[in-house]
Parts: sequence; structure tokens; C-alpha cells
Amino acid sequence: MLESLFTPACADPVRWIETTLSFPLSVSPSAPGPVSLARQPWMREILAAFLDPAVEHLHMVMGTQTGKTTTCMLGAALLAEFDPLPLIWGMPTDDLAKKHASTRMVPFFEENPALARHLPAGRAATPLRLDMDVMSIYLTGVMTPAKVASTPAAYIICDEEAKFEHAKKSEAHPVLLLEERTKSFPRRLLVHASTPNVEENIFWRGYLMSDRRKYFMPCPHCGAWITFE
Repeated sequence: MLESLFTPACADPVRWIETTLSFPLSVSPSAPGPVSLARQPWMREILAAFLDPAVEHLHMVMGTQTGKTTTCMLGAALLAEFDPLPLIWGMPTDDLAKKHASTRMVPFFEENPALARHLPAGRAATPLRLDMDVMSIYLTGVMTPAKVASTPAAYIICDEEAKFEHAKKSEAHPVLLLEERTKSFPRRLLVHASTPNVEENIFWRGYLMSDRRKYFMPCPHCGAWITFE
């Protein structure tokens, strides 16, 4: 109710990203160097939403290999710089979370000076936790309910949410367990990112409850505004 009284922490998040951050070779072998969204313009509005206090649930319905995880990583960088609070990054399994942490998230933060300055010297190496002087990012698989039910966080990223398995029916769905972790924070953001697979999935049902906005582009043949299919 009070969101309208607040202004975003950064007036132009995309400009900050493109003038400040780079992708290391280890993170982006095909396009290392300064971040540019010229080829992924659909990311711009999504990234701006990461810092919009009026946004509580952000649903990213995207095709495979269109930048879901990259968008989430850039969004996490925005939060670390402009509105730092604890963040939980959930993935379908621990193995995926560990791989993401070691090959993408940690190198991205370590090799960008604007982010690396928040990493304390001599920090202990932990495969599923990135501690900074401003916030902590916890990476976890969601297969074990206890893992996602014990850490409070203002921000939740559900990466590949459509693949989250609700294996233990006596517990709430992993997405709902993660959402419970945000209750004690007045400013919270839950990012739901995935490629939809079935209509009954909790991810797709969540998208249907949103405003369902789409990214339009002009048809290269007739100029009519169309969406990606």
C-alpha cells in the first residue's frame, strides 16, 4: 500500500548495468566484455522492475536460451548495489545451484570491481553462499523442504521454477516455502523465471495472475507489432 511513496533506488538501472558491469570470459565465452542489452532489449523492462518498490512478484516467461538466468544475475547485481537485503536463489537441484555458483555467479561478482568491492578479503569459500559486506546470496536446490524453510530473505529468485518438483506432498510447494521466507521484510521481491511446460504448473498459474505483459517487436516484413512465439 505504501509503495507509491517510495522512489526506485536507481533512476536508470539499465544505464548503470551497461556502463558499469562486464561479463568475464569464464561467464560468457561467446560475448565477454562490457554488458550490452542491444541484442536483448526485452531484458530492459524486466531489470528495471527489480528495483521498482511497487513490484512484489516478477514473472519471467521466456524461451530456452533467451537470457533468463543472465537477467536474474544482473538483477541480483542491481539489488546488491542499490537495495541490499538477503537473497535466496533457488534452483531445481543442489548440483545445478553449485554449478551456477562456481561457474557464473561467483566469477561475475569477483571480476566486476563495482561488485567485488563488497566481497570481504579472505572470505571463506562456500559453494552455496556468497557473503558480501552489504548482503548475502544463498543458493540452494529446492528438493529438500528444510533447505528452503530456514533462512529469511527479502528477495527470492526461483530459477527454472517450472522444473521445481513438489516431491514431499506433506509440505507446501517449494515456491510457497520460499515465499514464506520473505514475511518479515517490508520490501520484498519474488522473481519467478522459467520456460513453461504444462498449464497446471504453479509457475504458469502464477503468470496467469499477473498482468501478462509481453514484449512486442515490429515484423521485419510488414512492420506490424508482434510478439515472440
